Amino acid sequence: MDTNIKLNIMIGKVYIMSLRFFELPNFFNYTMADGIYNLLKLIKTGLVNFVKVKSQPIFNLTYS
Repeated sequence: MDTNIKLNIMIGKVYIMSLRFFELPNFFNYTMADGIYNLLKLIKTGLVNFVKVKSQPIFNLTYS
């Protein structure tokens, strides 16, 4: 093959591989993660105060 053709093929392959790293994917999970991030960045007290969890009593059984 001619050097010019090999160079064009190599440039095309490098271009396709670079799209995998730099292109913004259109995945639903990324959209959900951005929404969760935007929701949680408004919370200044942490998740403990955001989500109220009812604590159940702990029963310690001892063998005597």
